Amino acid sequence: MKRIGFFYDFDLTLSEELQQTPILKKYAKELEAKYKITEPIQYFLKLCKQFDKSVEWMEQMLQDSNEIFNGLTNEKLEKEFGPQIKLAKGLPEFFSIIKEELIKQGFECEHHVISVGVDSLIKGTKIYPEVNSVISGKFEEDENGINKIGRIVSEFRKVEHIKNICKGKKMHSDLSLNEYYINYKNVFVFGDGASDIDMFRFILQRGGVAIAVFEQNNNEGYKKAVENLGNSVNVIVPRDYTDNSRLKKVILEIIKERIEAEGKCDMDYELIHNYKLGYIENNEIQKIIKKHLENCEHCQNKLKKRFYFD
Repeated sequence: MKRIGFFYDFDLTLSEELQQTPILKKYAKELEAKYKITEPIQYFLKLCKQFDKSVEWMEQMLQDSNEIFNGLTNEKLEKEFGPQIKLAKGLPEFFSIIKEELIKQGFECEHHVISVGVDSLIKGTKIYPEVNSVISGKFEEDENGINKIGRIVSEFRKVEHIKNICKGKKMHSDLSLNEYYINYKNVFVFGDGASDIDMFRFILQRGGVAIAVFEQNNNEGYKKAVENLGNSVNVIVPRDYTDNSRLKKVILEIIKERIEAEGKCDMDYELIHNYKLGYIENNEIQKIIKKHLENCEHCQNKLKKRFYFD
């Protein structure tokens, strides 16, 4: 049985808001008094200005842990604030539904979350029991609450975590792709913004599927996704995981196409991808790839852009 891996960003991919939003809402008065902040998002826009937001926001919360977030613990993050995070439509049901449908088609299915947030917040959501793993940041604490960063997941190292999971337990060994726990061509990556571009491009180049989501019915959000992410993904769909959603239909459509194409194409997809980007300099190789593309429906489907507003 082949294994399909689904890898998700969390904030604004699986959720309708930043995971820290419930915390910032509770401490709104304290934030306004100290920073003149009236909206939760302003906490990040005004105070987190460095390049790597994964480090910045955690450091900022620690700096404010005594004066504003006094007594904030990992247990409180998980039990009080995690359950308040507004999840995207159709979650967490989507995880088990898509898994059951793929099992019927002869596939194993795994769900993995890679987030620059913190594990205690994600553990508090209904998503956590449905996924195989959560890779995210972590706060350490003492008797007074959170006091230092225990682990950081940088937006620039998401690809590394995908590699480790796909390679499996033998991640430090030299393996052929057929020996991988999850072959890259069987990977679906979900994200919403610029911080996901590295993992989008990594998977797209290797024949996997890169899916960008945007807020449903948000025309500006759709245009922004097409403009900023269009060259890095092959799918753009509304952030809707319900049973009859466009997102689910596109996933099943792509899997159906790949089942039908099984054994019919042995072209290295990285060559196709690099050819389309203009990276192949040898004229003879260009001709071979061009001729193959003209006659291979499988590769044409992999290159197809599926951008949907609704």
